[in-house]
Amino acid sequence: MRLQEKLQFGARMAAEKRLSELLHERIDQEQQEHDLLAGAEDLRANFYDAMVIAPMDSALREETVRRLIGSPCFIVSCDELSGGMAVILPDPGPDTVSSETAAKILLKEWSDARPYMPVIGMGHKANSLPMLKKSYRQALNAAKYGVFYGHAGVITAEVEEMARIRFSKQAGEFLAAWQEMSRQLRLHLLALHKEEVYTQLETMIKLITDATGAYVAALLNSLIIELSVLADGQGGNNGSIQQFLAMNRLQDMHDYVRNYVSEIIHLLDEKMNNKDKYIIDKVIRLIDERYGSGELSLTVLADEVFVSPNHLNTMFKKITGRTVHQFLVDTRMSKAEELLRTTKLKVSEIAGSIGMSNISYFCSIFKQEFGLSPGEYQELMQRP
Repeated sequence: MRLQEKLQFGARMAAEKRLSELLHERIDQEQQEHDLLAGAEDLRANFYDAMVIAPMDSALREETVRRLIGSPCFIVSCDELSGGMAVILPDPGPDTVSSETAAKILLKEWSDARPYMPVIGMGHKANSLPMLKKSYRQALNAAKYGVFYGHAGVITAEVEEMARIRFSKQAGEFLAAWQEMSRQLRLHLLALHKEEVYTQLETMIKLITDATGAYVAALLNSLIIELSVLADGQGGNNGSIQQFLAMNRLQDMHDYVRNYVSEIIHLLDEKMNNKDKYIIDKVIRLIDERYGSGELSLTVLADEVFVSPNHLNTMFKKITGRTVHQFLVDTRMSKAEELLRTTKLKVSEIAGSIGMSNISYFCSIFKQEFGLSPGEYQELMQRP
Protein backbone atom coordinates (compact mmCIF):
# COMPACT_ATOMS: atom_id res chain seq x y z
CA MET A 1 0.00 0.00 0.00
CA ARG A 2 1.40 3.39 -0.96
CA LEU A 3 2.12 6.02 1.67
CA GLN A 4 -0.73 8.25 0.48
CA GLU A 5 -3.15 5.33 0.56
CA LYS A 6 -1.98 4.41 4.05
CA LEU A 7 -2.57 7.95 5.25
CA GLN A 8 -6.05 8.01 3.73
CA PHE A 9 -6.86 4.60 5.24
CA GLY A 10 -5.65 5.75 8.66
CA ALA A 11 -7.71 8.95 8.47
CA ARG A 12 -10.81 6.99 7.50
CA MET A 13 -10.31 4.52 10.34
CA ALA A 14 -9.98 7.41 12.81
CA ALA A 15 -13.13 9.01 11.46
CA GLU A 16 -15.12 5.77 11.65
CA LYS A 17 -13.95 5.15 15.20
CA ARG A 18 -15.24 8.60 16.20
CA LEU A 19 -18.49 7.99 14.34
CA SER A 20 -19.03 4.67 16.09
CA GLU A 21 -18.49 6.35 19.46
CA LEU A 22 -20.92 9.11 18.52
CA LEU A 23 -23.70 6.95 17.05
CA HIS A 24 -23.59 4.42 19.86
CA GLU A 25 -23.55 7.14 22.52
CA ARG A 26 -20.07 6.52 23.85
CA ILE A 27 -19.26 10.25 23.52
CA ASP A 28 -20.54 12.75 26.08
CA GLN A 29 -23.72 14.49 24.99
CA GLU A 30 -22.17 17.91 25.56
CA GLN A 31 -18.98 17.27 23.60
CA GLN A 32 -18.42 20.02 21.03
CA GLU A 33 -18.21 19.35 17.32
CA HIS A 34 -14.58 20.47 17.08
CA ASP A 35 -13.72 17.84 19.72
CA LEU A 36 -15.43 15.16 17.66
CA LEU A 37 -13.43 16.22 14.60
CA ALA A 38 -10.07 16.23 16.38
CA GLY A 39 -7.93 13.64 14.63
CA ALA A 40 -10.68 12.93 12.08
CA GLU A 41 -10.84 15.98 9.83
CA ASP A 42 -12.24 13.91 6.97
CA LEU A 43 -15.54 14.02 8.84
CA ARG A 44 -15.85 17.79 8.43
CA ALA A 45 -18.84 18.64 6.21
CA ASN A 46 -21.78 21.04 5.89
CA PHE A 47 -24.38 18.26 6.03
CA TYR A 48 -24.55 14.53 6.68
CA ASP A 49 -26.85 11.81 5.37
CA ALA A 50 -27.35 8.68 7.48
CA MET A 51 -28.41 5.31 6.10
CA VAL A 52 -28.80 1.97 7.87
CA ILE A 53 -28.58 -1.07 5.60
CA ALA A 54 -30.08 -4.32 6.89
CA PRO A 55 -29.56 -7.50 4.87
CA MET A 56 -32.50 -9.82 4.34
CA ASP A 57 -30.40 -12.91 3.65
CA SER A 58 -26.68 -12.77 4.54
CA ALA A 59 -24.26 -10.23 5.97
CA LEU A 60 -23.12 -7.33 3.81
CA ARG A 61 -19.47 -6.59 3.05
CA GLU A 62 -18.17 -3.10 3.72
CA GLU A 63 -15.81 -3.23 0.76
CA THR A 64 -18.72 -3.97 -1.57
CA VAL A 65 -20.75 -1.04 -0.25
CA ARG A 66 -17.80 1.37 -0.56
CA ARG A 67 -17.07 0.21 -4.10
CA LEU A 68 -20.69 0.53 -5.23
CA ILE A 69 -21.21 3.98 -3.76
CA GLY A 70 -17.91 5.14 -5.25
CA SER A 71 -17.93 8.31 -3.19
CA PRO A 72 -16.39 9.28 0.16
CA CYS A 73 -18.40 7.55 2.88
CA PHE A 74 -17.92 6.22 6.39
CA ILE A 75 -19.21 2.85 7.55
CA VAL A 76 -19.69 1.56 11.09
CA SER A 77 -21.34 -1.61 12.31
CA CYS A 78 -24.96 -1.41 13.41
CA ASP A 79 -25.07 -3.34 16.68
CA GLU A 80 -28.86 -3.14 16.91
CA LEU A 81 -29.49 -5.10 13.67
CA SER A 82 -27.67 -8.35 13.02
CA GLY A 83 -25.45 -8.02 9.95
CA GLY A 84 -26.45 -4.38 9.45
CA MET A 85 -24.29 -1.34 8.94
CA ALA A 86 -24.61 2.41 9.16
CA VAL A 87 -23.36 4.43 6.19
CA ILE A 88 -22.62 8.12 6.73
CA LEU A 89 -22.33 10.33 3.66
CA PRO A 90 -20.72 13.75 4.28
CA ASP A 91 -21.74 16.52 1.89
CA PRO A 92 -18.69 18.73 1.35
CA GLY A 93 -19.28 19.43 -2.34
CA PRO A 94 -20.51 18.31 -5.76
CA ASP A 95 -18.41 15.11 -5.87
CA THR A 96 -20.36 13.40 -3.04
CA VAL A 97 -23.47 11.40 -3.87
CA SER A 98 -26.66 11.86 -1.86
CA SER A 99 -28.15 9.09 0.22
CA GLU A 100 -30.97 8.75 -2.34
CA THR A 101 -28.48 8.18 -5.16
CA ALA A 102 -26.39 5.80 -3.05
CA ALA A 103 -29.51 3.79 -2.19
CA LYS A 104 -30.50 3.49 -5.86
CA ILE A 105 -27.00 2.27 -6.76
CA LEU A 106 -27.03 -0.35 -4.01
CA LEU A 107 -30.54 -1.61 -4.76
CA LYS A 108 -29.78 -1.82 -8.48
CA GLU A 109 -26.74 -4.00 -7.74
CA TRP A 110 -28.60 -6.24 -5.29
CA SER A 111 -31.61 -6.67 -7.55
CA ASP A 112 -29.28 -8.22 -10.12
CA ALA A 113 -27.12 -10.30 -7.80
CA ARG A 114 -29.14 -11.37 -4.75
CA PRO A 115 -32.40 -13.25 -4.19
CA TYR A 116 -33.51 -10.84 -1.46
CA MET A 117 -33.35 -7.07 -1.48
CA PRO A 118 -31.96 -5.37 1.63
CA VAL A 119 -33.78 -2.77 3.67
CA ILE A 120 -32.24 0.70 3.61
CA GLY A 121 -33.44 3.01 6.35
CA MET A 122 -32.83 6.72 5.80
CA GLY A 123 -32.85 9.48 8.39
CA HIS A 124 -33.38 13.20 7.97
CA LYS A 125 -30.40 15.26 6.81
CA ALA A 126 -28.19 16.43 9.70
CA ASN A 127 -26.48 19.82 9.64
CA SER A 128 -23.90 18.95 12.31
CA LEU A 129 -22.21 15.93 13.84
CA PRO A 130 -24.16 16.16 17.12
CA MET A 131 -27.39 16.12 15.05
CA LEU A 132 -26.12 13.10 13.13
CA LYS A 133 -26.86 10.90 16.13
CA LYS A 134 -30.55 11.76 15.85
CA SER A 135 -30.47 11.14 12.09
CA TYR A 136 -28.88 7.75 12.68
CA ARG A 137 -31.63 6.81 15.16
CA GLN A 138 -34.23 7.78 12.57
CA ALA A 139 -32.51 5.64 9.93
CA LEU A 140 -32.22 2.76 12.40
CA ASN A 141 -35.91 2.90 13.32
CA ALA A 142 -36.84 3.01 9.64
CA ALA A 143 -34.64 -0.03 8.90
CA LYS A 144 -36.07 -1.95 11.87
CA TYR A 145 -39.57 -1.11 10.67
CA GLY A 146 -38.77 -2.44 7.19
CA VAL A 147 -37.13 -5.61 8.49
CA PHE A 148 -39.93 -6.30 10.96
CA TYR A 149 -42.76 -6.04 8.45
CA GLY A 150 -40.86 -7.73 5.63
CA HIS A 151 -40.52 -4.67 3.40
CA ALA A 152 -37.52 -4.25 1.11
CA GLY A 153 -35.84 -1.26 -0.45
CA VAL A 154 -35.77 2.27 0.90
CA ILE A 155 -37.73 3.09 4.05
CA THR A 156 -37.54 6.75 5.01
CA ALA A 157 -37.85 8.17 8.49
CA GLU A 158 -41.11 9.82 7.38
CA VAL A 159 -42.65 6.45 6.52
CA GLU A 160 -41.79 4.96 9.93
CA GLU A 161 -42.89 8.08 11.80
CA MET A 162 -46.23 8.24 9.95
CA ALA A 163 -46.90 4.58 10.78
CA ARG A 164 -46.52 5.33 14.49
CA ILE A 165 -48.75 8.40 14.20
CA ARG A 166 -51.44 6.44 12.35
CA PHE A 167 -51.40 3.73 14.97
CA SER A 168 -51.64 6.21 17.83
CA LYS A 169 -54.87 7.53 16.28
CA GLN A 170 -56.46 4.08 16.06
CA ALA A 171 -54.87 2.47 19.13
CA GLY A 172 -58.12 2.30 21.13
CA GLU A 173 -60.06 0.64 18.31
CA PHE A 174 -57.15 -1.72 17.60
CA LEU A 175 -56.79 -2.84 21.22
CA ALA A 176 -60.53 -3.48 21.56
CA ALA A 177 -60.48 -5.66 18.44
CA TRP A 178 -57.33 -7.44 19.65
CA GLN A 179 -58.85 -8.26 23.04
CA GLU A 180 -61.99 -9.69 21.44
CA MET A 181 -59.92 -11.79 19.04
CA SER A 182 -57.80 -13.05 21.95
CA ARG A 183 -60.99 -14.09 23.76
CA GLN A 184 -62.25 -15.93 20.67
CA LEU A 185 -58.89 -17.68 20.28
CA ARG A 186 -59.04 -18.95 23.87
CA LEU A 187 -62.59 -20.24 23.35
CA HIS A 188 -61.60 -22.08 20.18
CA LEU A 189 -58.63 -23.62 21.99
CA LEU A 190 -60.76 -24.82 24.89
CA ALA A 191 -63.19 -26.39 22.44
CA LEU A 192 -60.26 -27.89 20.47
CA HIS A 193 -61.58 -26.34 17.25
CA LYS A 194 -58.20 -26.56 15.54
CA GLU A 195 -59.11 -25.01 12.18
CA GLU A 196 -60.83 -22.08 13.91
CA VAL A 197 -57.79 -21.60 16.17
CA TYR A 198 -55.38 -21.21 13.26
CA THR A 199 -57.81 -19.06 11.26
CA GLN A 200 -58.24 -16.76 14.25
CA LEU A 201 -54.48 -16.55 14.75
CA GLU A 202 -53.92 -15.59 11.10
CA THR A 203 -56.58 -12.90 11.44
CA MET A 204 -54.80 -11.49 14.49
CA ILE A 205 -51.45 -11.41 12.69
CA LYS A 206 -53.08 -9.62 9.74
CA LEU A 207 -54.53 -7.07 12.17
CA ILE A 208 -50.99 -6.38 13.40
CA THR A 209 -49.70 -6.10 9.84
CA ASP A 210 -52.42 -3.63 8.91
CA ALA A 211 -51.87 -1.57 12.07
CA THR A 212 -48.15 -0.94 11.61
CA GLY A 213 -46.64 0.87 14.55
CA ALA A 214 -48.29 -1.38 17.15
CA TYR A 215 -46.22 -2.67 20.05
CA VAL A 216 -46.16 -6.16 18.59
CA ALA A 217 -43.73 -7.92 20.95
CA ALA A 218 -45.71 -6.76 24.00
CA LEU A 219 -49.03 -7.81 22.44
CA LEU A 220 -47.86 -11.28 21.42
CA ASN A 221 -46.03 -11.83 24.71
CA SER A 222 -49.24 -11.02 26.60
CA LEU A 223 -51.12 -13.44 24.34
CA ILE A 224 -48.59 -16.20 25.11
CA ILE A 225 -49.03 -15.61 28.86
CA GLU A 226 -52.83 -15.73 28.52
CA LEU A 227 -52.77 -18.95 26.52
CA SER A 228 -50.24 -20.67 28.77
CA VAL A 229 -52.81 -20.61 31.58
CA LEU A 230 -54.95 -23.02 29.53
CA ALA A 231 -52.21 -25.63 29.74
CA ASP A 232 -50.96 -25.03 33.28
CA GLY A 233 -48.12 -22.83 32.08
CA GLN A 234 -46.69 -25.48 29.78
CA GLY A 235 -45.81 -25.28 26.10
CA GLY A 236 -44.28 -22.63 23.92
CA ASN A 237 -40.61 -23.54 23.68
CA ASN A 238 -39.98 -23.55 27.41
CA GLY A 239 -37.47 -20.99 28.65
CA SER A 240 -37.06 -19.16 25.36
CA ILE A 241 -39.26 -16.10 25.92
CA GLN A 242 -36.21 -13.83 25.85
CA GLN A 243 -35.36 -15.26 22.46
CA PHE A 244 -38.90 -14.42 21.34
CA LEU A 245 -38.69 -10.83 22.59
CA ALA A 246 -35.37 -10.37 20.77
CA MET A 247 -36.87 -11.30 17.39
CA ASN A 248 -36.88 -8.45 14.88
CA ARG A 249 -39.18 -9.90 12.21
CA LEU A 250 -42.95 -10.29 12.45
CA GLN A 251 -42.76 -13.54 10.46
CA ASP A 252 -40.42 -15.07 13.06
CA MET A 253 -42.76 -14.01 15.87
CA HIS A 254 -45.70 -15.40 13.92
CA ASP A 255 -43.95 -18.77 13.52
CA TYR A 256 -43.07 -18.84 17.22
CA VAL A 257 -46.65 -18.14 18.34
CA ARG A 258 -48.06 -20.65 15.84
CA ASN A 259 -45.73 -23.36 17.21
CA TYR A 260 -46.68 -22.31 20.74
CA VAL A 261 -50.38 -22.69 19.94
CA SER A 262 -49.73 -26.10 18.34
CA GLU A 263 -48.06 -27.30 21.55
CA ILE A 264 -50.96 -26.06 23.66
CA ILE A 265 -53.46 -27.82 21.38
CA HIS A 266 -51.49 -31.03 21.92
CA LEU A 267 -51.45 -30.55 25.70
CA LEU A 268 -55.16 -29.74 25.85
CA ASP A 269 -55.94 -32.73 23.67
CA GLU A 270 -54.06 -34.99 26.09
CA LYS A 271 -55.71 -33.31 29.05
CA MET A 272 -59.22 -33.85 27.66
CA ASN A 273 -58.89 -37.12 25.76
CA ASN A 274 -56.12 -38.92 27.63
CA LYS A 275 -56.82 -37.80 31.15
CA ASP A 276 -54.84 -40.47 33.02
CA LYS A 277 -51.63 -39.82 31.09
CA TYR A 278 -52.07 -36.07 31.53
CA ILE A 279 -52.41 -36.48 35.30
CA ILE A 280 -49.37 -38.77 35.57
CA ASP A 281 -47.26 -36.41 33.43
CA LYS A 282 -48.21 -33.57 35.73
CA VAL A 283 -47.34 -35.56 38.86
CA ILE A 284 -43.93 -36.48 37.40
CA ARG A 285 -43.34 -32.83 36.60
CA LEU A 286 -44.32 -31.81 40.15
CA ILE A 287 -41.94 -34.38 41.64
CA ASP A 288 -39.11 -33.11 39.47
CA GLU A 289 -39.82 -29.55 40.57
CA ARG A 290 -40.39 -30.19 44.31
CA TYR A 291 -38.36 -33.26 45.27
CA GLY A 292 -36.35 -31.06 47.64
CA SER A 293 -39.37 -30.43 49.86
CA GLY A 294 -39.68 -32.75 52.84
CA GLU A 295 -43.44 -32.15 52.77
CA LEU A 296 -43.91 -33.73 49.35
CA SER A 297 -46.00 -36.89 49.58
CA LEU A 298 -48.63 -38.98 47.82
CA THR A 299 -51.37 -37.03 49.59
CA VAL A 300 -49.95 -33.65 48.58
CA LEU A 301 -49.57 -34.73 44.97
CA ALA A 302 -53.07 -36.20 44.85
CA ASP A 303 -54.49 -32.89 46.09
CA GLU A 304 -52.60 -31.08 43.31
CA VAL A 305 -54.27 -33.15 40.58
CA PHE A 306 -57.70 -33.43 42.28
CA VAL A 307 -57.89 -37.22 42.69
CA SER A 308 -57.77 -39.50 45.74
CA PRO A 309 -54.37 -40.83 46.89
CA ASN A 310 -55.41 -44.43 46.25
CA HIS A 311 -56.66 -43.66 42.74
CA LEU A 312 -53.48 -41.70 41.93
CA ASN A 313 -51.26 -44.53 43.16
CA THR A 314 -53.18 -47.09 41.10
CA MET A 315 -52.99 -44.96 37.94
CA PHE A 316 -49.34 -44.13 38.51
CA LYS A 317 -48.26 -47.76 38.95
CA LYS A 318 -50.29 -48.85 35.93
CA ILE A 319 -48.54 -46.31 33.66
CA THR A 320 -45.03 -46.17 35.16
CA GLY A 321 -44.67 -49.57 36.87
CA ARG A 322 -43.79 -47.86 40.16
CA THR A 323 -45.76 -46.37 43.04
CA VAL A 324 -45.63 -42.64 43.62
CA HIS A 325 -43.45 -43.18 46.69
CA GLN A 326 -41.01 -45.37 44.75
CA PHE A 327 -40.78 -42.81 41.96
CA LEU A 328 -40.18 -39.98 44.46
CA VAL A 329 -37.44 -41.94 46.24
CA ASP A 330 -35.81 -42.88 42.91
CA THR A 331 -35.82 -39.22 41.85
CA ARG A 332 -34.26 -38.15 45.14
CA MET A 333 -31.58 -40.84 44.93
CA SER A 334 -30.73 -39.82 41.38
CA LYS A 335 -30.31 -36.17 42.45
CA ALA A 336 -28.26 -37.22 45.48
CA GLU A 337 -25.95 -39.39 43.34
CA GLU A 338 -25.29 -36.43 41.03
CA LEU A 339 -24.45 -34.13 43.95
CA LEU A 340 -22.18 -36.70 45.58
CA ARG A 341 -20.36 -37.19 42.30
CA THR A 342 -19.96 -33.53 41.34
CA THR A 343 -19.82 -31.47 44.57
CA LYS A 344 -18.00 -31.29 47.90
CA LEU A 345 -21.23 -30.86 49.87
CA LYS A 346 -21.53 -32.78 53.13
CA VAL A 347 -23.77 -35.84 53.19
CA SER A 348 -26.12 -34.08 55.62
CA GLU A 349 -26.39 -31.09 53.27
CA ILE A 350 -27.19 -33.30 50.31
CA ALA A 351 -29.80 -35.22 52.28
CA GLY A 352 -31.48 -31.96 53.25
CA SER A 353 -31.38 -30.63 49.70
CA ILE A 354 -33.35 -33.62 48.38
CA GLY A 355 -36.01 -33.46 51.08
CA MET A 356 -34.71 -36.28 53.34
CA SER A 357 -33.88 -34.75 56.71
CA ASN A 358 -33.43 -38.19 58.35
CA ILE A 359 -29.79 -38.86 57.49
CA SER A 360 -29.82 -42.47 58.68
CA TYR A 361 -32.79 -43.24 56.45
CA PHE A 362 -31.14 -41.45 53.52
CA CYS A 363 -27.89 -43.42 53.97
CA SER A 364 -29.78 -46.69 54.22
CA ILE A 365 -31.79 -46.10 51.04
CA PHE A 366 -28.74 -44.84 49.13
CA LYS A 367 -26.68 -47.94 50.07
CA GLN A 368 -29.52 -50.21 48.96
CA GLU A 369 -29.54 -48.41 45.60
CA PHE A 370 -25.81 -48.01 44.91
CA GLY A 371 -24.11 -50.60 47.16
CA LEU A 372 -22.03 -47.98 49.01
CA SER A 373 -22.78 -45.45 51.72
CA PRO A 374 -23.09 -41.83 50.49
CA GLY A 375 -19.72 -40.93 52.03
CA GLU A 376 -17.97 -43.92 50.44
CA TYR A 377 -19.57 -43.19 47.07
CA GLN A 378 -18.51 -39.52 47.17
CA GLU A 379 -14.94 -40.44 48.11
CA LEU A 380 -14.73 -43.05 45.35
CA MET A 381 -16.20 -40.83 42.62
CA GLN A 382 -13.98 -37.85 43.47
CA ARG A 383 -10.77 -39.78 44.08
CA PRO A 384 -7.95 -38.28 41.90
